[in-house]
Amino acid sequence: MRKVLLTSFFFVAWLLIFGGMVWAEGEEAKKAEETPKFEYVGEAKCKVCHKDQHASWLETKHAKAYDVLSAEEKKKLLSAIADHLVSKGLAGDIAFDLVGEVYTLTHEEPWTPLRSAREFSVLLNATGRMDKAGLGVAICMGDRKKCLEEANAVIQEYRRTITKYLRWVTEKSGRLEQMENIYVVRGDGFIDEKVLSPVCTILSTTLTRLGKPIIAYATISGEAQVKVSSRGSESLIQKGLNLGEIMQLAAENFSGRGGGHDIAAGAQVPIKNVDSFIKLVNNLVKKQLAGEQIGG
Repeated sequence: MRKVLLTSFFFVAWLLIFGGMVWAEGEEAKKAEETPKFEYVGEAKCKVCHKDQHASWLETKHAKAYDVLSAEEKKKLLSAIADHLVSKGLAGDIAFDLVGEVYTLTHEEPWTPLRSAREFSVLLNATGRMDKAGLGVAICMGDRKKCLEEANAVIQEYRRTITKYLRWVTEKSGRLEQMENIYVVRGDGFIDEKVLSPVCTILSTTLTRLGKPIIAYATISGEAQVKVSSRGSESLIQKGLNLGEIMQLAAENFSGRGGGHDIAAGAQVPIKNVDSFIKLVNNLVKKQLAGEQIGG
């Protein structure tokens, strides 16, 4: 069954958070550092000590607030989110990215992350990236009790982790470097390479609209290598950008390996060569967007 609505509530939440962070003034960032930090821990954390209250809450409309909205109410919500994003300086057509096809798995229980194929895939992705792949396998094999509860806690932690890295990128100038043809996030020493890809994807929803692809990298634990993730946009692809070709060519130039799709690609290169690799990628993007061939 397919229906058109907000593609992912949590993607929208991240977009709202990041949209505001990108355009925050330096003084506001400084003030935030002086303010005690509070963190939303989510229902999975609360129910550990408040099982009865949590069970009662699940029966209320608050637990299903978005799901029970009518089609007209969802349109109003989408419009309000789009207005908010525009007020933060983002392009007006960004609202189109919030709408898409939703696949409902009708044999799964309502109000669970398994009901939506997208959320199901996010859950499996989270268990893998958070070193809990066994939970994902157990859920795919039919476990809908203890393993599903544990997986729900993992996905909450996964989302908090990504939000932490997004905040880290925008907290201080210099962490997001703007070069002539690309944006660069140098996450070595902080960003976990296992979640580099989703962090790069979320950042790209804003940055690629400014006309440049984003390149992010992080150190691979225990190795003298960095993992590189890159994202473009449809408009850049139409102008000739192919990140898969760029990642492959640039990585091979430094005894690494890379490849992928035109709009999303990755690579691994030696740490000692990362600066030269980034400079080459910047140059290759320039050539492709100018209509030049970059291969042999």
